[in-house]
Amino acid sequence: MSYMRLVSFSLPKEEADAIVPGSTAFNALVAGRKFVTQALNGLVSSHVWRSSGATGAVDFVISSEWNSLEDMQGYSNNPNIIKLEDTLSENNESFSISIYELLG
Repeated sequence: MSYMRLVSFSLPKEEADAIVPGSTAFNALVAGRKFVTQALNGLVSSHVWRSSGATGAVDFVISSEWNSLEDMQGYSNNPNIIKLEDTLSENNESFSISIYELLG
């Protein structure tokens, strides 16, 4: 069995539109985060999705799948990931982290 960690949040369209390849926000959400995940043991897969929300905001989901809870905790306790998630959660009521055990 493996474990899935999902981080969800929404941004106003103007802020979300600024997240383009090469921008600081893109590098933090995609390139930098993937660099951290690949440097740790137990990563199965990692993705970032974005979609238009019903309110006009842009919804983001960051997923990472891990071989074990210990591997996932190593990722969650990484200082770069803690800083990223602290920044994303500031003044963002939609921010959430969910953990799932994959059964099959």
